[in-house]
Amino acid sequence: MSARPVPQGNSAERPEMNAQTDTHGPTGADAYVSIRSLTKVYAGPPALDAVDLDIAKGECVTLLGPSGSGKSTLLKLLAGFEPTTSGSVVFDGEDITTLSPAERECGMVFQNYALFPHLTVAANIEYGLKIRRWSREARRERVAEMLELVGLAGFGERRPAQLSGGQQQRVAIARALAYRPPLLLMDEPLGALDRSLRLELVEQIRRIHRETGTTLVYVTHDQQEALALSDRIAIMRNARIVECDTPERLYRRPQSDFVATFFGDANLLPATSSIVPSTASEGSAAGTGAGAGDGAVAGAGAGDRIRVTVGESSVLLPEAVTRGTALPGAALPDTVALRPRAFAIAGPGDFADAGNPAGAETAAWQDADDRLLLRGELRDTLFLGDETELIVRLPGDRSIKALVPALSTTGLRVGDTLSLLVSADNVIPLGSGTSQWTRAIETGESGAVQ
Repeated sequence: MSARPVPQGNSAERPEMNAQTDTHGPTGADAYVSIRSLTKVYAGPPALDAVDLDIAKGECVTLLGPSGSGKSTLLKLLAGFEPTTSGSVVFDGEDITTLSPAERECGMVFQNYALFPHLTVAANIEYGLKIRRWSREARRERVAEMLELVGLAGFGERRPAQLSGGQQQRVAIARALAYRPPLLLMDEPLGALDRSLRLELVEQIRRIHRETGTTLVYVTHDQQEALALSDRIAIMRNARIVECDTPERLYRRPQSDFVATFFGDANLLPATSSIVPSTASEGSAAGTGAGAGDGAVAGAGAGDRIRVTVGESSVLLPEAVTRGTALPGAALPDTVALRPRAFAIAGPGDFADAGNPAGAETAAWQDADDRLLLRGELRDTLFLGDETELIVRLPGDRSIKALVPALSTTGLRVGDTLSLLVSADNVIPLGSGTSQWTRAIETGESGAVQ
C-alpha cells in the first residue's frame, strides 16, 4: 500500500482540522474500492455526510464508532441496499453506485445470521452457488471446502436449529464466501454472541481472511474486535469518518481528543509547550505554547524538539513525535492524552541519582527529559485481578484513571499521596496542529527530519 496522504473524511474536533489525512491507505488510482463524497439523507441531519474512503484489494477495513455514527448506513450503501443521496462508489474501476445488490455480487454477513431454517447447513452454503448455476460437482466440492475452512466438517446435514450461535455464524460466513465474492461485508456479525465466543470467532475470521485474501469491510462497535482484525480502522462520528489509520497509529498517535478517548480510553490533561532547538538550529526563533504566536511554531527547524509541561512536571517528546514541527503555522500541543496503562507507581529508586542518593523528589527531577511525574491523592481503587484501577485526584481537582499491576499496589490506602510516572514515549500530544505533525513524519515536509 502507498504511504502517501489520502483524505479520509472530516474532523470537527478542532477548527483547524478540516479533513482527515490517512498516511497508510491506497490513493484513488490504486484503490480496489473507492468511495467519494458518499451521502445519505433520510429526514433531518444526514445519516452519512460526504464520506471519502479508499480500500486496497485484500485489505480488511473496520468501520468503528458509537451508535448512530453512520457505520451500518455506509455498509448498506456499499451493498446497494439503500440508494445514495449523492456521491459515488467505484469498485475495481467500475462505478457501481446505481447497481442493485445482485449486480454488485458482494458477500454479506448479518448479525442475526439470516440462515434458512428449513435447509441443512450444506444446503445453506450451497444456495448462492445454485443461484449462480454452478454444476452439481462444483457445488459439492465447494461446500466441502467451505465447511473445512470454517471448522464445521461433518456438520453439513444438520439444521441451523441444531447448532450453537457461534456455529450458525460460521455457516453464514461460509455461505457468504462460497461463491468467491470480490468484496465481503460484515455488519456486527458477533454482536449477539457472548464475549468468549466472540473472541474465538474473531480469531477464526482473521484466519479466514488471511487464507482467502478477500477484501473485507467489517462493522463493529467493539474496539477489541477492531484491533484484532483490521489492517486499518475508520473511526466514525456524526455521520463522518473522523480518522482512518492502522490500529497501532490510532492507539499511539491519535489526531483528535475524540479518537484518543474513544479508541482505547485516555486521560486528557491541559498542557503548555515550547520548542527546544536542536544543535543545528540553535539560535533560531522558537515558538512556545504560552506565547510566541499563541503556540504556533515560529522558525522551528529540522530536528527541534517539543517540551510539554503538565502541572509542575515537563518532558521532551521523542523526535519521532516532533519531526513535523518545522511546518509553518502548526500550533504546539495544548493537551496531552495519557493511556491508563501508561502509568507506573513511582518508588524511591525512581528519584535517586548520583547527586541525590536518598532519592528525594526534587524540583530539578521534575524537568527530566524522559518521564512525566504526576502527584495526587488516591481517591479510589478497584481490584481487577492482575491489575488494579486507581483513581487519583491531581491538583486543580482534576482526576485521572491509572491501571497498574495489582502487586504494585500492596499497602496503598485511599487518601495516600501517590506519585505516578509516564515515559515520554507514552505521552500523546494533541492540539490544532496534530495532523500536520504526524503527516510530516511520513512525508518529510518542510525539511522535517527523516
